[in-house]
Amino acid sequence: MMRAIELRNTVIGFDGKDILPPLSASSERAEITTLLGCNGIGKSTLLKTIAALHSPISGSLVVDGRDIFSMTRRDITATISYVSTEPVKASNMRVSDLIAFGRYSHTNWIGRLLESDRRVIAESADKVGLSALLNRFVDEISDGERQRAMIARALAQDTPLMVMDEPTAFLDTRNSSEILNLMVSLARNEEKGLLMSTHDIQSAINYSDKIWLMTEGGIKEGGTEDMVADGSIGEMFRGSSVTFCPVEGSFRPSARGRGKMRFYLQGEGVEAIWAGKAIKRAGGILCDKAGEDADFRLTAGSGRDGKCLFSLDDGSNIVTFSSIYQMSQYLRSGNIIC
Repeated sequence: MMRAIELRNTVIGFDGKDILPPLSASSERAEITTLLGCNGIGKSTLLKTIAALHSPISGSLVVDGRDIFSMTRRDITATISYVSTEPVKASNMRVSDLIAFGRYSHTNWIGRLLESDRRVIAESADKVGLSALLNRFVDEISDGERQRAMIARALAQDTPLMVMDEPTAFLDTRNSSEILNLMVSLARNEEKGLLMSTHDIQSAINYSDKIWLMTEGGIKEGGTEDMVADGSIGEMFRGSSVTFCPVEGSFRPSARGRGKMRFYLQGEGVEAIWAGKAIKRAGGILCDKAGEDADFRLTAGSGRDGKCLFSLDDGSNIVTFSSIYQMSQYLRSGNIIC
């Protein structure tokens, strides 16, 4: 597999002043690498450095097999596309014109668009769901639509490496999922290297092949599942009000309240799974086995009408509920957990 990016003791910063120790990490073509880290750590600075918008202070930066210092500006635009979260200032410009900027490195010396370029522009707009907005002015569309237009511009640029700073920041859940699925398709089917930053840890876990975890000590890198299993992702939230569960790959509020009661969950199906999540969210603990260790037995089954019915048994009393919400209300109101 071809290396997309290689940082070799790369020092980043401004005006000759470094902001982090030398950074070493790599990403591959045909993979999605996600950059994680707290606010202000330098993620955007690193991405801009890789996209050749900032110069590294020292060290080596290799993109698609070439040292970035040996590349001309036209070489860089043909190799790296960049999507930023910064507001798009493009008054009196149509969406189609914004996307067309991505074709710069593919046009002739007078910058004329050919019919083949116009096809690429239309296809790029279609991939992000903007075909109906091509003739709209950029300042007339929403923030999320402008973000998709910037992603379409990067697609039209058709580079082997795409660098994206929080590409789904302004998108709703549906559009965010569609863009992330598109990124997977680009990596797998077109063998592009994709590097993105995000604050959505869940999406990073679900879609990334590799994680770059940026801290004040540098970058820790590894396969996504390896970073979850070895506790690296969870370490980001140590001391915070949420807990990362490496088994489920999900987050929940840290256990709270006096009781921290233990529940044995009996039943199968999606209702039982989500009943367990509700208990955890409330601060309860799920036991693997029934017995003396469990304060309550929660059973998820079917009532006479076929709908799911939940029963909570504390050993002396049984209370039934017709919904998970009803059960959660009972737990909270009775101060059983919190």
